[in-house]
Amino acid sequence: MKSKNLRRDDRCLFAIDHRANYHFEKAYDWNYAIIKGTASFVPRSHPHFNTIQEEFITKNPWEMAFFTDPKVLMYHIEPLELVCPEKYSRLPRT
Repeated sequence: MKSKNLRRDDRCLFAIDHRANYHFEKAYDWNYAIIKGTASFVPRSHPHFNTIQEEFITKNPWEMAFFTDPKVLMYHIEPLELVCPEKYSRLPRT
């Protein structure tokens, strides 16, 4: 469903979770960044597909079954803006 939506409208927000870099006491603080951008489908026939797939597997070998699943689709996100959650935490809640 996500892929279908991205093909229709390439605008996206992508969250990067940084909790692994923080102490347990701060695990639920603003330990993530959000990238606002546009997503482009990367077909398996693309010359860089296998290289990128291998990089993911090298970084996360326990996810090999996921990254090699033929149903998994790859997208490239062109960043347009880095959204910093801290600036929103200071806004009054409604």
